[in-house]
Amino acid sequence: MDIVDIFEEMITTGQPPNDNCSLLGVGYDEALKRLEKVYLYRGFERGKSAEKFIIGPYGSGKTHFLRQLLERGRQIDCVTAEVPLSRDVDISKPLLVYKEVAREIRAPGQQGKGLKNFLRNICQKLRAESEIEDPNLADDYLQSRIDAFDDIHFEDEQFRKVAARTLKADLRDEYEIYENGCRWLSGEVNEKLVAKSLGVGRIPVSEQDSYGRRALLCLCQFAKTINYRGTIIGFDEAEQAINVPRKKVQRILSMARAEIDSISRVKNAAVMIVYAFTPDVVQGMQAYPALQQRLAEPDPENRFFDGNSYSPRIELDQIKLDSLEFLEQISEHLINLFYTEYGNKLTQFKEDILVDSRDWAEEISARSPSISNRREIVKLTCSKLLQLYGGNFDLSSSPNPGDAEV
Repeated sequence: MDIVDIFEEMITTGQPPNDNCSLLGVGYDEALKRLEKVYLYRGFERGKSAEKFIIGPYGSGKTHFLRQLLERGRQIDCVTAEVPLSRDVDISKPLLVYKEVAREIRAPGQQGKGLKNFLRNICQKLRAESEIEDPNLADDYLQSRIDAFDDIHFEDEQFRKVAARTLKADLRDEYEIYENGCRWLSGEVNEKLVAKSLGVGRIPVSEQDSYGRRALLCLCQFAKTINYRGTIIGFDEAEQAINVPRKKVQRILSMARAEIDSISRVKNAAVMIVYAFTPDVVQGMQAYPALQQRLAEPDPENRFFDGNSYSPRIELDQIKLDSLEFLEQISEHLINLFYTEYGNKLTQFKEDILVDSRDWAEEISARSPSISNRREIVKLTCSKLLQLYGGNFDLSSSPNPGDAEV
């Protein structure tokens, strides 16, 4: 994605793009390295699972932190899914949550999101791992890997059966079976004709909640079985999902606890569940002892950004996100990024823009000490640079990437 496209995407809201967050990140590198080492390497290699809570007010960078974590995960062969929660997704219904995960699932190198693309990616991965040039022999290897699923325990037997049947259908060019398998694995488990073609029974409505919870675990087990490192599932904008009538809140939070417990108990799932919460939602969770325990700091004097990687709470207000120095760092990073790409096409010295950027940061910082200032400096810097781009850049020519600057 072109830098200009990224800046144009950020200029309206100040929010990060869906991809390339690592390119834009400032201030999170050390924290992400610790998560990678403790959970995505050591934990996932042992098949262990965990949950984390990214906590901060609106505009504090929860989405950026989450997307940067997901991006790093894919870089080291993890499967990811980012689920934007809203009132349209009733998180008291595990099957609906599973469907959203299946819709957003994404493997390293996968073209497009979703379960169907994920399955295609799996077949390509297995063929590549075989290092067999003969297509027929490569297919034989793939068949043997699929047959090996029969010896692996999955949380739900029907999920295992349908996953194997769907991969075999892709291998044998059985289009209808493959399509129905993708539908089932995406959560359409009550369709009579789909179930019949796959040789499984429908999941009645009364059993869909329990199945949805098992299916999520199976999806993570499936990814681990295929030799992906593990799975990271991020639930973003979670405060919107909690904004429901009071009668539902207790049930929603109880189910959130049940999801966390089921993930932590299952063997060899290798999954990290990450929730993005605003402080008011966390405050509401304190009223429920079970969730309060999950959120409790193991060492209150040594929290996550103090260096304690095992803290469940990634509280972004621990970082001085509204400080003048941090705002200057963000603006400087964006300017360096822009000039690296377009510096040899612009007529204004980068050093002059960097001097101006300190004034921009001071102006925003002087308005009010707010964590949302981080978003404001992103929007302002992107706006200034895009104006410079529009005024000095020859749109008929292609940029010549490099570190050159005027």
